[in-house]
Amino acid sequence: MKDNYVKKVQKKEPPNLKKLIDELSTEDLNSAKNNISTQSVTIPTTENDPDPVNFLNLYKELISAEDDNRKSNQEVIKRYYNFGIKSCEMPRIP
Repeated sequence: MKDNYVKKVQKKEPPNLKKLIDELSTEDLNSAKNNISTQSVTIPTTENDPDPVNFLNLYKELISAEDDNRKSNQEVIKRYYNFGIKSCEMPRIP
């Protein structure tokens, strides 16, 4: 069923687009970060969308946002832990 959602790359598409699709569909983000090339993939402008899309920049922004999210989640866990420790130290009112 997963294969139904995977985009089939046609021969007319450039090989760097196939590489980008493979990198973005990998489950291991660290290996994708290490293997990413510095070549930028840009889709040319069209009548409907006058601005070109730079997928490399979008990908880097996505990875950065995921890292920030992970760090934020760790901070929330630390705050809950500290709150639990402090609430246990408080004297109980009879």
